[in-house]
Amino acid sequence: MSKKYTYMIEEWSSDTRFYKIESDEKLTEEEVRDSVREVGIPVKAGEEIKIDELPSGKEVDIIGVYEGTEYGEDSQMDIVEGDVAYD
Repeated sequence: MSKKYTYMIEEWSSDTRFYKIESDEKLTEEEVRDSVREVGIPVKAGEEIKIDELPSGKEVDIIGVYEGTEYGEDSQMDIVEGDVAYD
């Protein structure tokens, strides 16, 4: 299945974690953040996690991938690529 929207996310603290979220619909910033939380940190980088429902209860068709960690301090998150929807 071909996805329409891809969001690249970096989360950093002592380390920087990289995620890729693919969705067949445009997501809000909160939905992208919820998707990252659903993916978490799998046992191995590159593992695809299918997300059928967000914590809000919204049914979705999302593939999330944890792409690895660069170690480094101070937890923050930023969407570095992707066109988010606004409420």
